[in-house]
Amino acid sequence: MSRRSGSKFKIAVGILGVCLLAGAAFLYRQPLVDNVVAFQQELSQWHTLYKENEKWKKVLKNAAIDNMKSVQLQFQNKQLEKAYEVMQQLPGTNTYSMANIIRLTPARTGIEIDLGKLDGIQKNDPVLSLEQNFVGIVSEITDRTSIIQLINTTEFLTNQGISVTVRGRETTMGILEYDLSANSPIVDKIPEDQIIQAGDVIETIGGDLSKYPAGLRIGTVSEVSAGSLGISVQAALTIPEFPKPNESMVIIVHSSSIP
Repeated sequence: MSRRSGSKFKIAVGILGVCLLAGAAFLYRQPLVDNVVAFQQELSQWHTLYKENEKWKKVLKNAAIDNMKSVQLQFQNKQLEKAYEVMQQLPGTNTYSMANIIRLTPARTGIEIDLGKLDGIQKNDPVLSLEQNFVGIVSEITDRTSIIQLINTTEFLTNQGISVTVRGRETTMGILEYDLSANSPIVDKIPEDQIIQAGDVIETIGGDLSKYPAGLRIGTVSEVSAGSLGISVQAALTIPEFPKPNESMVIIVHSSSIP
């Protein structure tokens, strides 16, 4: 074989090798391309599913918010209906306003309401719960909000005495105070000849002896014992808890007898 023929043979062999390698590469490349395409399709499906999930999550979130608003609205409506019923049962000698509870004060000795001076609220106005319990007085006031000091707190009862009587037995009188030794609200300075017993309902006495209207229910006698000086008796008092989680409104009592 001549040198020129040998060169041509080598070139032919080289070309054939390149073709074989290219063919092999193509054969191996095709599954890879197929895998990449399949992976891209799967990514696209996952992306579509993710977008669908996000859309439904938003729908469900909005539905949950709407449901919560609906529940709150129903609750507020029930509170309003109850407040109207209570106001119809209260004595017509006074006028009343309904107020929403905004929050507890930081010290938790009072509540803030959404009525103030421009709504006719005055300092020392008594405040009733929707259970018709005397729960506090207006202690601070702005144009549109007020702070109610709660009477079931130690701070109130140690600083203010309230003239009280027994419901249905108005001749039995005493002073609502706080017994620091017993850590309990008490009715003190009850004359020994007056009748008072466990279960009696204690309310404000009203008239010239009190700055609060008569008949505001405060609590119930739990125990009767001898007074600290031995010349009177005292009664331990249970005052209802306030505010409770299901209480969002109060009633303000406006009375001409309040200074």
